[in-house]
Amino acid sequence: MSVDSARKLAARSLRRLPQATLVARRLDRKLTPRVDRLRHELRQQRAPLRKVTKAIAGDAVAEARLAAVLDGRTLNIDMHVPGVPFDDVLSAELRAVRGHTRRVAPARVRSGPGGALWVEATALLDDNPGGFALRPGTQWLLEVALSTRSGGQQVLRVLGGRQDAGTRGLTVPSPPHPETGRRYRVRVRLSGRLAITVAAPAPVAEVSRLDLDWLTASLEVRLVGRPPATPATIEIVKRGGAAQVSVPTERTAPDRVRCDLPLAKIAQLGGGARLFLRTGGRRLRVGRELHDLANAGKVIRPTPAIVWTGPGKVVRVEATFSPAGALTLACRPL
Repeated sequence: MSVDSARKLAARSLRRLPQATLVARRLDRKLTPRVDRLRHELRQQRAPLRKVTKAIAGDAVAEARLAAVLDGRTLNIDMHVPGVPFDDVLSAELRAVRGHTRRVAPARVRSGPGGALWVEATALLDDNPGGFALRPGTQWLLEVALSTRSGGQQVLRVLGGRQDAGTRGLTVPSPPHPETGRRYRVRVRLSGRLAITVAAPAPVAEVSRLDLDWLTASLEVRLVGRPPATPATIEIVKRGGAAQVSVPTERTAPDRVRCDLPLAKIAQLGGGARLFLRTGGRRLRVGRELHDLANAGKVIRPTPAIVWTGPGKVVRVEATFSPAGALTLACRPL
């Protein structure tokens, strides 16, 4: 293609850009009401089933006003219990039930307006001491057990509705577990009952350590979701190009590998370079994904470093993370 042809093609593309933007805006205006209408219809379909559940259970229900997993491992739930006076209850506990398996955590009771009963609980969902140790598979249904002053016990089904399922801003709702990568989510079933789902982790190459000092530069990666195979290599690929540098790794733990970063070779690639871990026939992007940040690049910002790479050779190393958490290294000779 000649220079004149390339210029004409670029000019046509620029002229079409406003038209494409206009079309996208029109589609957005048309589709947004349809999406909102479908969401409303889905809520309307759930409403009769929710009423049936309440009719079958009678007064034995607790209505969750807040239910969220905000840190990837802890369930925070706040419930109103209609029809049960606060003065009649001594204690309460939260239960997660799947078949004949039951997990129990203590709950707190408090008095609301008019002596209404409110129950709140904080339950650890992972395998740490005191946790529910929930596993992927069938959903875990939530229940509340009340101990009354008469000496009896009442078991309530937990119903969910329109809740604040998380926060907006710097964090995201239902983030992955920072250690195991499992994802715990609060779901409202068609019957209206509240449940916890557990998703198994996808393979992730998580940056566990990035050391940059005057004399050395090294990287340690933790593989989540599968054990690292031998051998494992770090591939450093020029961003937007095909040039790359492969670096062998050594295993430092059952799930971790490390390598020394060849900064001089990275500097020769020019520009920024993405990092990948190749192990067991798979190529995984190296980065920071096991967090609750909506934009990792804005929050995780390592300090640039000046590193000696040889006699009379020094490079400035800048490590950055994309919004999705992908690691990029940029080396510039000084």
